[in-house]
Amino acid sequence: MSTRTVRDVTRVSLVCLTMLGVLGLRASADTLNFSRVWSTEVLGLAVGDAANSGSAQIIVGIWTPLRGYIAAMDSSWNVTWSDTLPADMAYCSAIAIGDADNDTHNEMVAYVSAGHSGPGSLRIYKYSGGAYLLNGELSLSTWVQDQALAIGDPDNDGQNEIIVGQDWYARQIQVYGYSNGNFNLEWQDQIGSDVRSVDVGDCDNDNVRELLVGTGDWSAWDMRVYKAGSAVWSCTSPAPNSEFCGVAIGDVNNDQQNEIAGAWYGSSGGPGAPDSGGVVVYRWDGSTYAQMWRRDFSGKTCTNVTIGDANDDGSNEVLCLTGPSYFAGDPRRNISEWGIKVYRDSSLLVERTIDVDYCHFASGSNRPTSLCCVDIDRGGAAEVVVSDVRKVLVLKVSSTGIQEFEPGPGRTLLKGHPSHFQRSTLIEIDIPRAAMVSLRVYDLTGTPVRTLVDGVMAAGRRSIEWDGSDDGGQSVASGKYVYRLNACGQVKAGSVVLSR
Repeated sequence: MSTRTVRDVTRVSLVCLTMLGVLGLRASADTLNFSRVWSTEVLGLAVGDAANSGSAQIIVGIWTPLRGYIAAMDSSWNVTWSDTLPADMAYCSAIAIGDADNDTHNEMVAYVSAGHSGPGSLRIYKYSGGAYLLNGELSLSTWVQDQALAIGDPDNDGQNEIIVGQDWYARQIQVYGYSNGNFNLEWQDQIGSDVRSVDVGDCDNDNVRELLVGTGDWSAWDMRVYKAGSAVWSCTSPAPNSEFCGVAIGDVNNDQQNEIAGAWYGSSGGPGAPDSGGVVVYRWDGSTYAQMWRRDFSGKTCTNVTIGDANDDGSNEVLCLTGPSYFAGDPRRNISEWGIKVYRDSSLLVERTIDVDYCHFASGSNRPTSLCCVDIDRGGAAEVVVSDVRKVLVLKVSSTGIQEFEPGPGRTLLKGHPSHFQRSTLIEIDIPRAAMVSLRVYDLTGTPVRTLVDGVMAAGRRSIEWDGSDDGGQSVASGKYVYRLNACGQVKAGSVVLSR
């Protein structure tokens, strides 16, 4: 186990999203605030490098009574792009980021629909020219939960596929692969139960990926593993009529072997019932998946689980998103009972209550479910990202607790000087903390000309010289050139003019 000191992050900042009317999105550089109206909701959420820039983006699905939106933000909480959805497809409930068409560049896949029981479609976006462009669309018959969409290679053919689970009137798992310029259905299983969550990874440590699925209402109520298209194992939810609304694959006990985890909550009694939930971890023992440990949350539910090094100490933790049981009467009650629990092995490490602005449990999707553990600012340590219907929170886990995360001070990229030069110019940069840094020069067509920095750089201010040559050492032609700095989750650019 690592002996590195755990960072105690005490900076506090509420990270929210703001919808200003229904005409578009805008935000200040340091705060994204949602209008505190009961009719605006965050549904789907994903974090990853959807723009292929080397930095993480937060992608969210937003619903209002008049329109739906998909919006992208950078790690400084600036809204960089948004797409207005068709009026009859205003719900974006699930988002995934990955290389869906196997062209070595990530895409963003979003499920949009008319509502919880109506038809919908998967929209595939590809980033180009500063925007996410619609690059394909697949029709689906019914709703997709926010954890039931993934991109991975469950059939181990060396090519990624889109994995999507449906509930209500379809109740099936489907896998779409890209070939001949289209996404085509490669495999499906008519489960007969609502599909609540999916993940792809090596569940049994045989160096072959499996598909992990969590189901809910109507028949199965189980977590199951698929290998080569067949269900090879399943376990029933720990409580009667309880659904696995979150599943995860990862090294839970830090022994270089994967385990599988499932988050479950009871939904049998409806509003006011004394339902419960918890998290359970299984490990392949050579013949079956044996239970390693289980934690029941008395009087609370568990709506999601993820595995990752949340506190940057070199060891993984299990993170659980918890909440109250079903509400009696006013669906806005008990909104202060949500929280996050962080487990090391089977022991509770830290926990925190989350102030939820609004929750309507009876509506199915309108409850906190999105949970990610990812290095969002590329600072070298993971953050925890969670949505709670009205806002997106970014949190930092330490040895003493869980704090709301404030990004580090923005770095400064000064103008190259001289801005017009004949022999060389200096580009001044200021890096607030040690990080991966790239500084590249491009011509006006966007073609890379010279890489000046590409690696880890210590914090501080320095001058980088460009002598007007390309990566091959050849002098470039006179003209205007753009230099771009990518560091600490942010990108800034400037330009200089070379006159020979």
